[in-house]
Amino acid sequence: MIEGRRKALQQVVYTFGNIVGLGLAVYKCQVMGLLPTHPSDWLAFVEPQKVKIALHKHLVTIRDRPDKNNIWLLNSGYISNS
Repeated sequence: MIEGRRKALQQVVYTFGNIVGLGLAVYKCQVMGLLPTHPSDWLAFVEPQKVKIALHKHLVTIRDRPDKNNIWLLNSGYISNS
């Protein structure tokens, strides 16, 4: 238990020291790249998009998820000139 005339000052210094320590820890983690600060860090939580590519009269759709053998398959179809 803290006693004496400087009790308030000791509490302020203790609290300030802890805040500085937390700030340094967060800064070091950010410098090491451990904090998710870029949009690419959150890709696991974003729904993938389907991509459609037109290749010389064929429409190729890339599946948004792999099949059971972990292979990405292409579904192709014919594109008419109309």
